[in-house]
Amino acid sequence: MEIVAQKELPPVLYVPAEPADTDRSRITIRELANGQRALIAYTALDRLHRGAGAEAPWMLVSSTQLIELASQRQITRLLIDVDQQAQQTTRRWGS
Repeated sequence: MEIVAQKELPPVLYVPAEPADTDRSRITIRELANGQRALIAYTALDRLHRGAGAEAPWMLVSSTQLIELASQRQITRLLIDVDQQAQQTTRRWGS
């Protein structure tokens, strides 16, 4: 998996998420224009607000756990601190 970041990952990341049918949240998976599956994460809450919007739901996830989850689900890219509001198709963990 390729990690696209300007600096070393912090211990935890802010990850856009949505409520699931259960009491848990699910992390949003993006399908890029080239067909790759990606996760977007942010190193700080203010960056998440800038990149995903101030009202975007989120969860705090350890960097190690996020990388493990991404590997299990064949995510090819982890994008850090990017503008999520670009045109992309969304898929979820449960899809």
